[in-house]
Amino acid sequence: MPVSFAVRNVNRSMVPCSSDGRPYAVRGHLVAARFQLARPVPAVTLYVHATVFDEATTWRFSAVPGYDYATGQARAGHASVTIDQLGYGSSDIPKGSDVCAGSQADVVHQVIGELRSGSYTAGGVAHGPVFAGVALAGFSFGSIVDEIEAHSFSDIQALVTTGWADLAPFMSRPNAQAALKFLPVCAQGGEPKWPGGPGGYAYAIKGRERDYIFNVDPRVERDLLAREERDPCGELDSGAQAVPSNIARLSTVKVPVLLVYGQDDQVIPLASRVLQRSLYSGSRDVTLLEIPNAGHGVMWSRTAPIFRRDVSRWLRARGF
Repeated sequence: MPVSFAVRNVNRSMVPCSSDGRPYAVRGHLVAARFQLARPVPAVTLYVHATVFDEATTWRFSAVPGYDYATGQARAGHASVTIDQLGYGSSDIPKGSDVCAGSQADVVHQVIGELRSGSYTAGGVAHGPVFAGVALAGFSFGSIVDEIEAHSFSDIQALVTTGWADLAPFMSRPNAQAALKFLPVCAQGGEPKWPGGPGGYAYAIKGRERDYIFNVDPRVERDLLAREERDPCGELDSGAQAVPSNIARLSTVKVPVLLVYGQDDQVIPLASRVLQRSLYSGSRDVTLLEIPNAGHGVMWSRTAPIFRRDVSRWLRARGF
């Protein structure tokens, strides 16, 4: 069912960056079997997409059968909420320079609070299902946002990051080449989100999309290329502040952590994956999982069923 959260674009996180402080709506979907929501103490995993693609493309991909992650997890017994970050998809679109990684993390924190209280709209009803336990999951740059949320607010029971390592931007050729394209665009004020839309946006990987996918059905690839969005410049630019903050503070995360990578991910070098695991020294439960024959976008690779299965097993073992 569709869900909507009333949030403010503020930044109370540990990453200093600017936001406009205005009220907005964050929208997405709750995907679960009815019996899951009827449990005495239901739990949910909140999913945050990366740059480039919205929540529907990332977590509910339906253009080709077999790649709808959220529905697959519901069939496996899990409840999921997938949201569009501010500046993407169905959520409100501020000026791109008015959001940043820290404010996106604060917005996620606000959504978590509303999931616990039920003070959000679900399926047109003003009060949504209440969840006692919340796990937080992200993909690629969305994992930066989730890391900031986790070490800034300490309000989740588990953390899943997919296709991210904080040292990867300094060790990865594809990331460096992408930055050389979007940073000059943002430095000049960016572009409109769409013709006539708010300004301050830029394409993050335009022209280099194949660095980020591997072992993908041609039909999936065609649909992905057609769905690419411009990203908020403020979010892209603030990665420079977010990475050192995360490196310094991930040791304060105490909850179980799952780090997921495609074995053939050219964006996240092997050495950076091992280093990322060591950053979570404060948690007694850190798992590094590699998906065979998958690239950066593990949810779109032909081995996506293995990704869904292995994450499902990890979540179930931790009460989700």
